[in-house]
Formats: sequence, structure tokens, C-alpha cells
Amino acid sequence: MDPMLDGEQKPANSAAHFKKMFVSQYLGFRHSISMQLGVWVVTIVILIVLSLGEVVGRFVQEQIKKEQSFWLNTLASTMASRLQQHMLSVSKQVVLLANLPQMTDSSVPLSEKQLLMQRVRDAYPQFTYLGITDANGVIQTDIFGLLAGKNVAQREWFIKGQNGLSFVDVHDAFLLAQHLPKPKYGDGLLRLVDISVPIISNKDQFLGVLGAHLSLDWAYEEKNRLLDKLESTAVQLLIYNSRGELLLSSEVWSDEKLPAFTQFKFNQNLSPQVMRWPDGQDYLSATAVVSASNNTESLNWRVVAYKPAAVAFAPAIALHNRILWLGLLFSLILAALLGLFIRFKLAPLRLIDQAAEQLRQGELNTQIPSFSGESEIARLSRSLSKLVNELQQQNTELRLNERVFQNVRQAIVILDAAGKVVRVNSSFEQITGYPAEEVAGESFRMLYSSRHSKNFYDQNWADVFRNGIWSNEVWYRRKDGFEYPAMLSLTGLHSETGDVSHFVALFEDISEQLLQKERLLQLANFDRLTGISNRYGLEQKLAALVQQAEDDNSVFALLLVDLDNFKNINDSVGHAAGDQVLKLVCQRFDGCLDEKVTLARWGGDEFVVLLPRATVAEAINLGERLLAMLKLPFVVDRVHHFVSATIGIATYPESSKFVGDLLRCADAAMYLAKKLGKNRIEVYRKEIDQALSDFLVIENRLRFSLNQTENGLALAYQPQFSMDGEQIIGAEALLRWHDTELGNVGPDRFIPVAEQTQLISLIGKFVIEQALADYQRLQSSVNFPFTLSLNISPVQLTDDDFLPTLEASVSKYRLARQSICLEITETALMTEKCKVTELLKQIKQLGYLVSIDDFGIGYSSLQYLSTFKPHEIKVDRSFVQAIDTDEFSRNIVVFTMSLAKELNLIPIAEGVESTAQMNTLRSIGYFNIQGYLYSKPLFYDDFYDVLQQFNTTIPQQTNS
Repeated sequence: MDPMLDGEQKPANSAAHFKKMFVSQYLGFRHSISMQLGVWVVTIVILIVLSLGEVVGRFVQEQIKKEQSFWLNTLASTMASRLQQHMLSVSKQVVLLANLPQMTDSSVPLSEKQLLMQRVRDAYPQFTYLGITDANGVIQTDIFGLLAGKNVAQREWFIKGQNGLSFVDVHDAFLLAQHLPKPKYGDGLLRLVDISVPIISNKDQFLGVLGAHLSLDWAYEEKNRLLDKLESTAVQLLIYNSRGELLLSSEVWSDEKLPAFTQFKFNQNLSPQVMRWPDGQDYLSATAVVSASNNTESLNWRVVAYKPAAVAFAPAIALHNRILWLGLLFSLILAALLGLFIRFKLAPLRLIDQAAEQLRQGELNTQIPSFSGESEIARLSRSLSKLVNELQQQNTELRLNERVFQNVRQAIVILDAAGKVVRVNSSFEQITGYPAEEVAGESFRMLYSSRHSKNFYDQNWADVFRNGIWSNEVWYRRKDGFEYPAMLSLTGLHSETGDVSHFVALFEDISEQLLQKERLLQLANFDRLTGISNRYGLEQKLAALVQQAEDDNSVFALLLVDLDNFKNINDSVGHAAGDQVLKLVCQRFDGCLDEKVTLARWGGDEFVVLLPRATVAEAINLGERLLAMLKLPFVVDRVHHFVSATIGIATYPESSKFVGDLLRCADAAMYLAKKLGKNRIEVYRKEIDQALSDFLVIENRLRFSLNQTENGLALAYQPQFSMDGEQIIGAEALLRWHDTELGNVGPDRFIPVAEQTQLISLIGKFVIEQALADYQRLQSSVNFPFTLSLNISPVQLTDDDFLPTLEASVSKYRLARQSICLEITETALMTEKCKVTELLKQIKQLGYLVSIDDFGIGYSSLQYLSTFKPHEIKVDRSFVQAIDTDEFSRNIVVFTMSLAKELNLIPIAEGVESTAQMNTLRSIGYFNIQGYLYSKPLFYDDFYDVLQQFNTTIPQQTNS
């Protein structure tokens, strides 16, 4: 081997060896009794030393605190006493000066008084300023002659000085600072304390106030003299005035590094404060209060003597540290001696432990050390050696059995002969929710479900005793009370004598398997949204119903129900709300069907109803009940949705005998019903195929015509007369269509097609444009007013372009809105009610007239009419034509007249064709008349001629 290479590998080997040694020592510590004992002893000694050091340190610290407290309190009190004595001494000088005869005699010249004050100032240099005022607060003279004549009546020292000796706390003297030298100490600002006394004459007359201002230099000097006598430089002083302002300090401090003034509390018990200041240091402080006199107002200065806590308690900290170091040293020495002793005494036990560790690691040939004597360790070594072989042989089998027992998916329960639980595995705990310790010794009956009778379980146990095993699907109950299906296998175990000694129950929860099976069946046969049968499920039931009808020669009906305009709900409020409406529709339908009837969702908004053993009449009756269930609105998220339906009916075997044909026939009948106006029922018949064909022909020809310049559409006008026929009050525009292939097509044929195919919007625009153009020409040619009525389809009322189109044409031909009446059927009022209501409100606000057409055949709400208040109401022609032969029709006309009077509406009778009808109407009340009795619908030229008969001034037109 290359020596260089060998040398390079040594560091890596050393590191690995060190790591192995460290891990070995750590593991050895965790399992070594000797090392644990040693650590415990050392730990206890260290804790004792730490506790002793803490107690001694606290005791010494408390003693030092008391000593320092007394010293700091003495220092603060001494400083406060000196300041107080000085203030009292100065105040006495001021009082004495104010009471001198020269001052109390008003006849003494001011110059003499000034000289007297200058002498006092020379004798007491702490006076920065002396001056006297008159009784009104005007300075008469001062030692400098600077402020003579200045009014100080509002100054505090003058106001207080009138009543006796007074002190005014420190303040900045900006005015005097301009004339006096800067103070020796502090930040250079001139700060003064004011002392004032009244000057009273011999006759007790108030002459003025003597004011004296003291500079703070004397306070600095007192402080310096006091601190100079101290040996320690760590002790410092702070002096605050009554407002919390720092007057002077031994050190330079910024305000943000000092505690708030209120934290320095005066304590008569001389108890110091240990407080952390904003600079992050702990300080020991004491506070004393300076008062000017017991008989005068107090200045309330506070003198704070402080010292850093680290300096004050340094001896205690040093002693505490020495105790700790000595204790630690003693602990280490004691631990080393104790460890050697324990290691020697426990050496045999350590050898046994090493052998046991090798056995645990799988080294089965390891010998347990043997020791002579009868000591506990010797007996232990011999016993362990005997047990090793036996335990090792059993251990392999036990571990294998345990792994199998605990890891199988099925729950395993071992029962004794009495059916008591001996042991369970982990799967049992997971399935039943019972912990193993809770079921031990309990009867297996604790799992029984109420779904099985007692005889069922007794029979199971009987089969086990008889056959030795029983297996089947059962229901059990979990700890939380939930019942679940399980697949159970119960086996009996026999003892050597042949008797049953134990039972083994194996079971597993099969809820998920059954649920999955049920879910698959649900998905395959039922609609996910509504829960009713889906297309596949319907086809299965329909095929079965056809087979049954064929076998017993019976009949049945199939109803195909399609919700009208349901797309509008999805488009306006979203598919989520539409889904809720579908679910509510299913609930209503299901509520009126018995158990034998099948309701299925064919797709989207289409439903199929299978009615066994039913005739056509019974199917129609059921269809009418279904339509009636839809009349009430569906409320989703507080929004009312009105839904109608169209139903096509096919019957077996009349319509067809085959499944596919039955559905096609019902669909054809439903489609025809849609084309004829929706919200109706059609029964399939062979003619329906021809009707659908006619519908498609009309639709195709109508689309073709609308794309041509000459579309074959024309307007006829039927006049509306007063009841006596003497006046024309209006005219209704009626649409006519002549197709080049189909010839004349009546409105009753092409208008429903136009509405169903949305072509009505294009036709409506044509009618509005043509009618208003004709109306403008006619109005310019007659000398009396009449109203033009336009029929408006329900589809147009939901068209956003309707009102703008109408407004544009009215503006184009300069027509008055109040001369145009919009005729709306009762059914239109209930179509998308909210939207129609809003549109009609706009129409009325603009000034248009509104008429309710075909009144009596719809289902409009009287409350809605009273709220909406149309201009006129038209009785449907069917009631007018039967007025003399049908009492119900007559009652409808009478009711309409009463309603018109009550709501102040104009009644119009449509379809009046005979004098007898006119006389009957006249007996009921006054109606405006429209019908063949007075005039049939007329094209423009003929209508113009009729108007000419009522207007002799109409000019002759050469071109219509």
C-alpha cells in the first residue's frame, strides 16, 4: 500500500472512530447505572451549591441595599435640607428688606430705594434681580433700572405677593437674559425662582410688591459642595421642580434616558427604589422633597440621589460568584471519587448487561458471566443463563403469530367458551371503535345490532356448535351506535378433551362495498340532480311496462312534460337557481303522483310520466293536475319564478306498441302544443303529423316573405264607435298576410307561428312603422281626434328593442303618445311579470294608453289590475257573441262593466255583430263598440272613406 495514501486516510478513520466512540459513550451513559448515579449525585450537589450561593447572595445584597438606602436617603435629605434652609434664609432677607422704613415710606425717593436694593444685592449675590412695584403692578424701580415703568400686574409673583410671602417655581427669564450675564452652570439658559412680599405702609396701606429673582447657580454650588465631600463618584443627584422639569443634575442626561418624574416617589419610610431607567441600566435611588417653609406655599422640589445598581451590589455579586465557583469545584471532585467507587462495585453487573445486550442484538451463542457466591448478582447470572435458550425458541414463533394477528385486514376476536372477549387485534379497534382494554371480558353480544332478532343470533351459535363454523352477512353496531354491515366467519376451537374451549370470530366492515354497489345502481338509473329516474332508468321501466301490457292486454299512458321558456331562468339568474327550480318542480309533481306512477327526467327541462292502466281521459286529467301544480311561483333565493309546461300524451297501444315510437309520438304531440301557444296539453293523433308539417310550411314561408321587399303583409283598420254609432273614437290596426304560395293566411294561423319562432319581433316592427305612418297621414286629414290601437304580443313585451322602436317611430312621425293605445292580453300581463310590470310602468309614464284585450279568458289578478290601472278594458268577442244565449257569458260582461266603473276604465265590447247584442249591451251599461255591426276591418283607402263620412272637411286624396 502507498504510504502517502495510507496517511491521507488516517484523518477519516480517526473521525469515524471518534464518532463511534461518542455514540458508544452516549448509549453507555443512557444504560449505565453507575454513570446515572454519579450524575444524579453531582447534580444534587450543584443544585445545593447554586441554592446556597443564591441565598447568600440575596442576603448580602439585601444588607447592602439597606446600607446604600440609608446613605442615599441621607444624601437626598441633606441636599433637600440645604436647599430649604437657603430658601428660608433668602426669604427672610426679602421680608426684612420690604419692612425697612425706607421701603414702607412712600415719600422716600425711588433712587434711595434703588440704592438700598443694590446694597442688599451686593451683600447677597444670589439675588439676580430686585425690584418694587406700585399698587397697580407697575415697576417703579429695580437694581438695574431696566424694567422701570413695565406693568407686571399679570405676573404670578406680583399676584401672589400681594397676599404675603410667596414663592414662584423656576421659570425661564427670557427678558432679563438679554441684560444679565449667563449663569455659570447648566445649559446656559437663565432660570429664576421668584420671591415676593407686599410692601405695607405704617398706616397699613398697600404700596406695592417687592420682587426678588434668584438664579439657580446657588443650587448648583450647594450640590457641588455636597458631592465634593463624598469619596464615591458613582453617586449623583437630580433635582426636579413641581412641574416635573429637570432643574439640575450631576451628569448630562437627555430626557429620553431619564425615567418619568412621577416614578420618583417620596417615601417617608426612607425606602429606596430599584428601578430600570430608559437607558437600560438598573439604579438604586432615594427621593426627598424641598419645601420653602412650613408656613408658606411649598415649592415641592424633589431631590433624587441615585447610584447604579451594578456598583451598589458589586460586593454581593462578587461573593455570589466565588461561592458558585468553589461549589462547582467541590462537585467535580466529589463526582470523580463517587464514580470510581460505583464503577468498582457494579463491574459484575456491567458484564451481565453487556452479555444481555449481545443477546438482544441476536448473538444467541453469548454466555452469561457466572460469578461464585450467593450474592444477588451471582444468582441472577445463573437464572438468566437457563432462561435464554427457552425464551429464544419461543420468541420466533410468538413474533410471527403476533405480526399475523395484528396486520390482517379482518377484525379478529378470540372468545372463551362463554362468549367473553379474551383478545382482539388492531383491526377490531379500527372497525368497532372499541379499545382492546375496554372489551376485554365483555360479551360478544355488545356488537349485536337491532336489525337482527335474538333468534337470528341464537341460530348462528347453534350452527357453530353443531358444525364448528358459521359464515354469513350480518349487521353489527359500533361504539358510537352506528350500525354497519359485516361479513362474519365464526369458528369453534376444541380442547384436547373435545370440548369447545374458545371461539374465533373474523369479520370486516363491508359498508363501502355495499355503498359502492348502491352508488353504481343510483348513477345508472337515477338523475343526480333531482333523484328521480333518469333516461336509462325510464327506458328500463318503459320496456317492462310494455311487456306487462302485452302480457295482460292492458293499456297505459306516457306523458312528456316540457317546461316552457325555462332557458330564460338559466340565462337571467344562473344555472344554480335553475337547478333549484327543477328540484322544486320534481317535488311538486311527485306530490300529486301515487306509488304506481313513474316520474323520470328525460333530459334538461323535460320529464316523462308513466301512468299504468290509464285511459286517455285519465292521462289528460293527470296532465291538468301537473299544470295546476305549476301555477304558484317557485321561490329561490327570495326571487319568484313563474313556470308553465307543455304536455304531449301518447297511449299504448293506440299510439304505438313500441318503446321508441311511444316516446316519439309524445314528443310530436308536445311539439305541436308548443307551436299552438304552450302551457297546454295535446294527445297524439295521426293528424298531428300533418299539423306539424303545416306549422313548418307557414314558418318557412313567413321567413321567406320577411326577407322580401314585397312581403305580403298589410294592415287593416277596424273602427271603434260610440255606442250609438254616431262617432268614431278609435281604430284597431289588424295584420293581414297574403302569401304567393299559400294565399291568404289568417292571423290565427301565422301569429302563433311567429310568436313561437321569434319572428313576431320583426313583424311587430313592421306593424309599428306602417301603422304610425298611416295614422300620421290620417290625422292630418281629419278634424276630430281618434285613438290608434296596436296589438302587442307577449313576446314583444320581453324584447328590449320594443320600446326604443316605438319611441323612434312616434318621434319620426311627430305623433302624440296619448293618442296611441297598446292592446295587451291578460296572458301577457303574467309573462315574466316583473319585467312586464316595469315596462308598462315606463309606457304609462311616457303617456301611452294601455288596453287589456280579450278580458275574461285569461287569469290576470284583479289586485294587479287595480294597481296597474289601464286606460280601457275590452270584453272578449266570445262573451259578446254568446251574451243572449249563455248566462255565464252575460255575467262576465256585467262583471266587466262593474269593474270598469269601479276602476274608472273605458269598456269596449268586441265582436258586436247584431242589434240584439247591442240592445243587451245597452241594458247593461255604456260600452264603446267594435264589430261587424258597425264596420268590418278596412284597408287604408276604405278606412279613409269611412272617416270621410264623419268629417266633411277631409280633402280628396289622389294617392293613398
